[in-house]
Amino acid sequence: MTQIDPPFLIGVDGGGTGCRAAVATPDGRILAEGKGGRANVSTDCATAIDSVLTATRNAIESAGLDVADMPRAVAHLGLAGIMDAAQAATLAAAMPCDRITVTDDRPTTAAGALGDRDGAVAAVGTGSFVAVRRGESLRHFGGWGLRLGDQASGAWLGRSVLERCLLVRDGLAIASALESSRALQNA
Repeated sequence: MTQIDPPFLIGVDGGGTGCRAAVATPDGRILAEGKGGRANVSTDCATAIDSVLTATRNAIESAGLDVADMPRAVAHLGLAGIMDAAQAATLAAAMPCDRITVTDDRPTTAAGALGDRDGAVAAVGTGSFVAVRRGESLRHFGGWGLRLGDQASGAWLGRSVLERCLLVRDGLAIASALESSRALQNA
């Protein structure tokens, strides 16, 4: 019996709300996908690792493949919250794959949306960023996390609305239609 090496490819996209894994043949044909929970490394590294492993195992099992072949697979993880080489190394060490690359989610999102074409993509979810590709150049704007940026994200929007409501409640800002609800006035 001939063994294919690698037996399969693994691609993972992880963010603040959830993560997805895809398992593909060595020539790139997607066999199955799996889902896992939130996977923002900066917010909660242990949960991110668990979510990535869950999504990956779900994809492998859905494809009818053997999880025991993971060490021979080639994997790329694109995860929110990867901000330096040490974080990437921590995630790589937690995966049972011998050949693995870990990056933040910006390049993988751009690759998924644009392929090898020039263009721009705005990623707006729990976090947010914009990526622009021109030829071999890929530039990212934003994606620095809720504490420092993500000015178009759901997390930023929700925090901004709550901050505004509390300023109105404390008498430090004038209420707009949003903050003029009965519930806020009676609080």
